[in-house]
Amino acid sequence: MGNIEKAFEQNMDKRVEFPDYGKEFNAIVNGLQTPIEAPSFQYPARANPYLDMTSDAGRKYGLPDGLMDSLIFQESSFNPKAKSKAGAIGLAQIVPKWHPDVDPTDPETSIYYSAKYLRKLIDRYGNAEDGLRAYNWGMGNLDKYKRGEIKKMPKETREYSNKILSRIRGKKSKSGSSVDKPLK
Repeated sequence: MGNIEKAFEQNMDKRVEFPDYGKEFNAIVNGLQTPIEAPSFQYPARANPYLDMTSDAGRKYGLPDGLMDSLIFQESSFNPKAKSKAGAIGLAQIVPKWHPDVDPTDPETSIYYSAKYLRKLIDRYGNAEDGLRAYNWGMGNLDKYKRGEIKKMPKETREYSNKILSRIRGKKSKSGSSVDKPLK
């Protein structure tokens, strides 16, 4: 037995402390506590009338389960009357100037249109992260950024895609697609 193995064996019964990670983490590492599964994200009660529609729209356009719920929550917190300073309206925060044939005040229209549009963006860019960035920042801006014409992506856009995807990371849809792998 080598020196490393001997040292490891001699210290097996000693507790390890990681001061920056807190008591619960240290208890789990030292076998004093069983890890508990993190609770899944809970949307506010006002989301309930729309969750069937978001799930159906996501399935219709081949999106991972929960992606549309997370997008609508990020955009409007499930407030159908939401309005942004930039002129975006409704649940999916559609800008009438850029999407004149869509009624963004109608929740069903807004949800299904945004799912179809997000699918188009994901297909164009090849992954959910860039699809969401284009949804937030616009295709033109994302294209310029990818060509190096815009040097820095806004923090809001980086955080936008991260927040949406973090709520559903690892979740698989009935079709087997997941945000952890590129969507076809």
